[in-house]
Amino acid sequence: MRAPAEAGRANEAVLRVVAAALELPLHSVRIASGGSSPKKILEIDDLDLATVRARIDALAR
Repeated sequence: MRAPAEAGRANEAVLRVVAAALELPLHSVRIASGGSSPKKILEIDDLDLATVRARIDALAR
């Protein structure tokens, strides 16, 4: 991410990118842990794990 880490801008950018990539509204993706770390654990609502994996795999092609 190129957004600065100050005032949560980088975290917001991560959430926006992930939500867009998974074709979800922003409120369906949130940081579960790692808010102040480069490594994050995200919670994703409205999709099962298989669908999340399939959408990520489709992006990698």
